[in-house]
Amino acid sequence: MRKKYESTTGLFLIELIIVILYIKVKDNVLTEVIYMVYGCTASVATSSMMSTLAKGKTIEQALKITEDDVEIALDGLPEEKRHCSNLGVGALKNAIKNYQGIEVSYEESIF
Repeated sequence: MRKKYESTTGLFLIELIIVILYIKVKDNVLTEVIYMVYGCTASVATSSMMSTLAKGKTIEQALKITEDDVEIALDGLPEEKRHCSNLGVGALKNAIKNYQGIEVSYEESIF
């Protein structure tokens, strides 16, 4: 049986950019979404927007957040930076999988 308040992390890696995500869940709601990014400013911006979109959402709602949602919320990204929106969303989905007890292999985090 899960505790009422739990936290977990998710990792997502593409090329040499890494997003580490920390989430806290209480009563099936993401109460905290904290990220650390090793990468360019676009990867920081997309991870920040993803955390804004995810905080306060249920697990089910957070799993529905897409790369397009992040890009739209940022009013677009330059074509050469569009892949950055994958980073935060990928880390979020991996963190939720960890929370649900679903094993996430390192290979699943790399495109």
